[in-house]
Amino acid sequence: MTLWPFRPYAPVRKPVAGIYRQLGNFTSEATLLSLSKSRLAAWQRIGQQRQSEIRVAIEQARSALAETRSGRLEQTPREEHLTVLIEASDLLFGWYIALVHLLEELSALHADVLPVLRLAIRQTGEICFWIAEAVQSDNANLAARFPQIEDSLSAITDIFNNQRFESSADGSRSVGFLHSIIDGLQTAGATTIALLRGEAAPVQSTSPSSAVATEPGMADGWRERISADRNVLKYALRLAIIPTLAHATGALLGINHSYWLTFTAVIVMQPTAAATFHRGLQRVEGTVLGGIVAALLAALIGSPFELAGALFPLVTMTLATLPLHYGAYGFFLTPVFVLLSIS
Repeated sequence: MTLWPFRPYAPVRKPVAGIYRQLGNFTSEATLLSLSKSRLAAWQRIGQQRQSEIRVAIEQARSALAETRSGRLEQTPREEHLTVLIEASDLLFGWYIALVHLLEELSALHADVLPVLRLAIRQTGEICFWIAEAVQSDNANLAARFPQIEDSLSAITDIFNNQRFESSADGSRSVGFLHSIIDGLQTAGATTIALLRGEAAPVQSTSPSSAVATEPGMADGWRERISADRNVLKYALRLAIIPTLAHATGALLGINHSYWLTFTAVIVMQPTAAATFHRGLQRVEGTVLGGIVAALLAALIGSPFELAGALFPLVTMTLATLPLHYGAYGFFLTPVFVLLSIS
């Protein structure tokens, strides 16, 4: 593992970083092309395309994260970090669109506000670029730049905490959008630092008194959990019923090694029908292709040393692909079981 560093979340880091990189490009283009009426017309032509690209990037990142989780209900700390970054980017995307649209509407009467507002938007875009670089590279040294980023966000806040920006409705709206963007970037930045350092995801602090006042009892906690998310209860019932039926079917039909029916039912079952169907296809593909490989290896292997030489890379790849793709995991796992059973 020293020679081959294993980064199971790299397939998620890249699309998440891509979101923030596109947000940075979006702010740069928007502020540049809104400087004059001719450039504003150009921005209106390409702005919709940029927005569509960012929306696609957000959905791709969500899909990559869901694929990495492989249907697990509980999230790892890194998955929590990446989830926060994805959802923060979605909120930032909406606030940026609103602010840029307002930037297009501002007239020459706000000539004193526009340059400062454009500069502030571009500065927040630079922070998006830093988040993108830090998330994709996983370079802990980039955390040293975070205090400077916090200072720049504080400076932007101080500039817009000025009476002249509150003197008009448009100015007040721009300040509100910008404050929302700054709050979102602070959350994303703190989450990025936690991701780089391997720390827990940042949470908002609550006062001890409020925590004590709202802490539910055990019965209330179970009742609240069931009523708040019935999908969890439905998933638990399916996990209890389907494997039981699989075991009963195997026993009634007298199938040899019928416990594989039960194992397969438990492993393939996912919280949603779509995820279960997708997992089932991956199971079939991986098992069939892995069985073909196992048959070829079984015909070629003639000694225990050859068996050990074949099992080592297969077991390594089985463990390496488990968090990434269930089909690939099944492809490498099937030969392992087959070769061990006939050895």
